[in-house]
Amino acid sequence: MKRKLLTLGFAALCMVSCSDDDNNSSSNVTASNLAKKWYYVSDKVNGTVIPYDDDEPCGRDYMEFFTNGKVVSADVASCDGNTPVYESIEAPYTISGNVVTITLMGFELEGKVLELTSNKLVVESHYEFDEDDTVDTVITTYSSQP
Repeated sequence: MKRKLLTLGFAALCMVSCSDDDNNSSSNVTASNLAKKWYYVSDKVNGTVIPYDDDEPCGRDYMEFFTNGKVVSADVASCDGNTPVYESIEAPYTISGNVVTITLMGFELEGKVLELTSNKLVVESHYEFDEDDTVDTVITTYSSQP
């Protein structure tokens, strides 16, 4: 499985953040509001915006939340004509207020959603992004439109 899939899956799943901004719509974090495909747009790492770069021209990688408490991180692994082939990771999640807890490979990952609207999801994560053995602050933006 691609290293990128694991990195993106963990980044999206490790939603660790805080926000008190009442204008950001994070108070509506429900399984129904999360339930859709969220396509990667960009990461903001330590203040630098990095546009998402999908390796395959035939599709875009995404996270998909389901109302049954499952989330899938999907990566376009290869293209056969116009049909993308996906690699994916599935994990269970729960919501308590704005806190999303995901259990992945025996680890519980918690965090808060910074922004959730019908077409935008923004999460802040803290993890080792650039392989320098330091924890980075990563703000990932998703769109419901491919």
